Amino acid sequence: MRAVTSPSCVPSVRPATMLEEMGRVPLHGRLQNFRWMAEDEGISLLQSLAEESVLVSGGVTVRVSRDPEDDTFLGAAIEG
Repeated sequence: MRAVTSPSCVPSVRPATMLEEMGRVPLHGRLQNFRWMAEDEGISLLQSLAEESVLVSGGVTVRVSRDPEDDTFLGAAIEG
């Protein structure tokens, strides 16, 4: 967490929906036993990511990778 919140950390471009997903997934019932940080730490991490990121709408769609999940990140990079 310190690496993400350090002043030398390069801001990254990410769709706002990604932060929403990152906040929702750990709260899923079946994943509760695998959490490695307290809820308040998770909230703090998400707030730091939101502040240090260039948030984009996720409106740019590309199909260039063999892995469709990667296309989301590539589209965000182009949009940002």
